[in-house]
Amino acid sequence: MRKLLIATLLLSSGVFAEDLPKEMYMPNDAEGFVVLTVEPCKFPQADKLGYHYRAYATEVSGAVTIQHEGCWDSPDTKDAPRIQGIKIIPLVNTWWEGGDIATFQQSQFSPEKKRWDTKPLEIPVKPNV
Repeated sequence: MRKLLIATLLLSSGVFAEDLPKEMYMPNDAEGFVVLTVEPCKFPQADKLGYHYRAYATEVSGAVTIQHEGCWDSPDTKDAPRIQGIKIIPLVNTWWEGGDIATFQQSQFSPEKKRWDTKPLEIPVKPNV
């Protein structure tokens, strides 16, 4: 995700823009994705709250795909206080149309659209004989 933030800065200056991902994807439980883009946030109220980039989420309902609009930002962790025994986890904060907010780990996003493997773990069971 740090790469996406760097990408945003580079895109604004026009440097290597063709080599950087324009979107990052995280699968959701609605058979769709939460998508972070490098486009500016469309909602002035969210931009004022610090969510500067466009996000959207998709959900699949039968043959219909529904899209929800929002915005995102990721706080810089370089100035976060270092505390022994505490790991700093880079986060993505999202704001959704209607005012809902959600936070995700940066590591959950990928430049490739791929589903998580949600297949249940198969544990062989031996009969008690």
